[in-house]
Amino acid sequence: MKGVGNRVSGNTIHHSPHLAILLAGNEHSIDHNDIHTVAMETHDVGAFYMGRDWTQRGNHVDANYFHNIGHSDVNAIYLDDFTSGTLVTNNVVERSHRGVLIGGGHDNIIRSNRFIACDMAIHFDARGRSWAKSWFDGRDTTLLTGLKAVPVDQEPWRTRYPELLTVTNGDPAYPKGNRLENNTAHASPLWVFYKDDLTAADIAQTGNQIRPEATPIRPEWVTGMGLPNQTSVIEERLKKISPTQARLTLTNRGLAPASGIYDIWADPSAAVSPASVPFTLKPGESKETTIQIQANGPIRLGAGSRGETFSPAGLNLLNF
Repeated sequence: MKGVGNRVSGNTIHHSPHLAILLAGNEHSIDHNDIHTVAMETHDVGAFYMGRDWTQRGNHVDANYFHNIGHSDVNAIYLDDFTSGTLVTNNVVERSHRGVLIGGGHDNIIRSNRFIACDMAIHFDARGRSWAKSWFDGRDTTLLTGLKAVPVDQEPWRTRYPELLTVTNGDPAYPKGNRLENNTAHASPLWVFYKDDLTAADIAQTGNQIRPEATPIRPEWVTGMGLPNQTSVIEERLKKISPTQARLTLTNRGLAPASGIYDIWADPSAAVSPASVPFTLKPGESKETTIQIQANGPIRLGAGSRGETFSPAGLNLLNF
């Protein structure tokens, strides 16, 4: 979605190999959506994604339910490559590798969100001082070109985004003005992952609660997010347990019973047993299956829900 002042509201977006929402522009609202089972094939991705322009400000990600978001290097809300001036409020993020990634940007506010069983609730980096120095030493002019294209000293820019008048002052690679306020993290091993020599002193934090205990989703937390009809939410996790075994865990994270079949694949082709796993699960139920592998060398092993369009679905690399 591009432009100014558009709204994505009340949708259920699910079963996508890549991201759900790609945003560019200003003053958009992404609110009251149910976003799940996305980013199932790709890494370095977000269910919600925007980036690479200081001037794209005033966007609001509010009261969405992000859950069952891909595998490994994935984010529920990805404020990539110096995204700035974004307001992220009242979202529920469940079981994503990262809840929110702040990738070197300025003036982002993360407020009153709930993170549940994420590997890390917040990722906060100063990439402009490390691997992305090229954005500031003249080799990559993307940010400055975007800034010069906007008359920041004229209205309405001057009044609406006064930070743009001074964004290049001092050390623009330093991620200033970001705030974490009144968020709650449940059973997430890391509250904030600081990178590039940043510490807690580099981001304003008030009223956040870190709770080590797990918690189920309460209906009132996600009421009004997405369409009223129920969609299948099967969480699939495949884990190596020995050189010849892997464990497939299927969990029904939805609100209605679900059944189906997961097919097991190997690349290059190898003998796997069982080759398919049928399941019938009530909400909250899990099924664990041990997969036996006979292979003469390294393989990739995966599991995909029969009938899905993913190719393959839920890719998981195992190096034997």
